Amino acid sequence: MKSDSAAYQADIINCCEQEGIAFAIGADLDEALIGAIGAIPDEDRKPYMSGYIAEKVHSMEKIEEAFRLIVIRRPYQGNIFAQEELTLKYTVIATNRIESPEDVVKWYNQRGEWETGSGS
Repeated sequence: MKSDSAAYQADIINCCEQEGIAFAIGADLDEALIGAIGAIPDEDRKPYMSGYIAEKVHSMEKIEEAFRLIVIRRPYQGNIFAQEELTLKYTVIATNRIESPEDVVKWYNQRGEWETGSGS
């Protein structure tokens, strides 16, 4: 299952785990996720595209099994015509998939594409 942050809920994640469904779900940056991201050591971040990628085991209230967070950090400029400083933009994906973080992101980014077979 691939979904945006609307599915980042304990009930959905628990159901996926109970049914053996692989998932990659976008996550909104709440206080717990910001803390988890801040706890990732710099040496665990690898260059990825124009930024960095890292992963961390995470859990949340009412969750039965911990899952992985894939965290992408990129520089971001809100208005390309203004002389504002670059800030950091984070993309966070909750997943139970076992592939590399890069492969999880690639699979997640295929949301909405037609899938066949049992491995999707």
